[in-house]
Amino acid sequence: MTGNSFAATAVAGDVNGDGIGDLLVRSGAGNAYVVFGRADGFDGAVDVTALDGTGGFKLDAAGVAVSSAVAAGDVNGDGLDDIAVGVTTGGSAGVYIVFGPSGGPSVIDPTAVDGSNGFRVTGGGTTGIAAGDINGDTLGDLIIGDYYVVFGRAGSVPASLDVGTLDGNNGFRLGGTGFDTDGWNIHAAGDLNGDGFDDLAIGTPDAASPYDPDYLTGATHVVFGHAGDAQDWLGTAADEFHVGSALADILNGAGGKDHLEGVGGDDLLIGGAGGDVLDGGDGNDTVSFGANANSATVDLLAGTSTGHTLGNDTLISIENIIGGAGADDLSGNDGGNRIDGGLGTDHMAGRAGDDIYVVDNAGDTVVETRNAGHDAVLVSLLGFVLGADVEDLSFTGTGDFAATGNTLANVIAGGDGDDRLNGGRGADTLRGGLGDDTYVVDHAGDIVDEAAGAGFDTVETTFNYTLGTQVEGLLLRGTAALSGTGNALANTLAGNGAANNLFGLGATTRCWARPARTSCWAPTGRTCWMAAPAMTVSAVAWATTSTSSMRWAISPAKPTAAASTRCEPRFLSPWALGSKS
Repeated sequence: MTGNSFAATAVAGDVNGDGIGDLLVRSGAGNAYVVFGRADGFDGAVDVTALDGTGGFKLDAAGVAVSSAVAAGDVNGDGLDDIAVGVTTGGSAGVYIVFGPSGGPSVIDPTAVDGSNGFRVTGGGTTGIAAGDINGDTLGDLIIGDYYVVFGRAGSVPASLDVGTLDGNNGFRLGGTGFDTDGWNIHAAGDLNGDGFDDLAIGTPDAASPYDPDYLTGATHVVFGHAGDAQDWLGTAADEFHVGSALADILNGAGGKDHLEGVGGDDLLIGGAGGDVLDGGDGNDTVSFGANANSATVDLLAGTSTGHTLGNDTLISIENIIGGAGADDLSGNDGGNRIDGGLGTDHMAGRAGDDIYVVDNAGDTVVETRNAGHDAVLVSLLGFVLGADVEDLSFTGTGDFAATGNTLANVIAGGDGDDRLNGGRGADTLRGGLGDDTYVVDHAGDIVDEAAGAGFDTVETTFNYTLGTQVEGLLLRGTAALSGTGNALANTLAGNGAANNLFGLGATTRCWARPARTSCWAPTGRTCWMAAPAMTVSAVAWATTSTSSMRWAISPAKPTAAASTRCEPRFLSPWALGSKS
């Protein structure tokens, strides 16, 4: 080679697609050359300054220096090998991928790539090397800087890619904590485990500080390549470094001091035994200590888990926690966390953000502060009283659920059983679901949200009330003379012993009240029944009318057989206002 002073020479692959290997030469003048191989060989020296595009080309850009130029493999899948060019100068600094040309100009400016002839990678340093095919898509992948892997891409390619946008689909970041976030060396390792995917070998410091005696000893990690599908990965007893995908992965380190990275997707990370580094990456990620038998202390804000049988772990980019069998102390961060204590009597505190707590033990404690997000409890217990500063409550178990809210505007949801929901003193929204539910309404702003055909549902209240749609029963509590109004359904309305007025709007209304004190009203042409609660159902006194605006009298006589067939005692039984059976 003549025509310049040369800093390095390397194999470039087949850049022009003629089936012959080419050479890559970097000069000391801040540029590089690609010399095409020849089937008939070379006759003497090759003057690189005379390359005209047929025998090779020059990589050069005005005003910038090419600091490195290496083979990149076939990054865009066009059958031609590409070149990774490092530029260190000012605003042009970065790594430029120049697609191999089958023929072309004598000079290519790497900083002028526009997506059709190459692309720029920024934010990861100024060095790039070939990584092989890490994700098995047949395209060449790239190692950028110390800890970024950029996947090759066929078809439309952006002119520029910032490593901060790597999301598992287009590449990923290799990292850790402290000084472990900087890899000393990262190299393509070929297919070490024989799974058809190329792997990476990474040398890193083995300490959190350069003043630690272990810092210079370092450690070597192998990252196995894999396809972009969601992973369900189980490690071994060895110390392992495993990187997930852009999808929802399950990564279980089992034994050893593992480093697990979820990359993208909503991942589940299980460190297992050993002191692990668990990095969720992007997405809404969960760390699980379900195999831990002792009491653990997990703090997402501090990024630590301590005090359990599995070893102390470092947590990065984790949003959710699943505890173990002990009495755990679980704390979130300032984002929206989901905290599940698991078995045991757990202490759960979400801090700021919209948090969700899973409660399955009567001894579980949920701690929230005022104005620290909109929070919710998911409970499987048959009875629960919502603590202060938690807004929502939902039943996730089976059976009849009894719930009590607090002073906030709660949203309380039952299940498929016969639930009793009391929102407390705030303006609450109550949803019973299926079953014959009872709603305690004690605030004028309370909302009862019922679906059609979802059981025979009842509102209990101490003030004048009109039933909403899809609620069948109304029970007036307290001692005040109140007014209760039904809806278009076949309602059962019950007074409280005072001089109440009960208004039925449906085709048939059944009123339950003390004799001679309550008036029951119905529109003209509708049928109403009235019963006195001081008598048993078998000897109940009835009266019927189809005339509007009249005060009903109570007949002392037992109803006739014909009238009795229209009596449905099961609708009367929810309210124990008198001795009835």
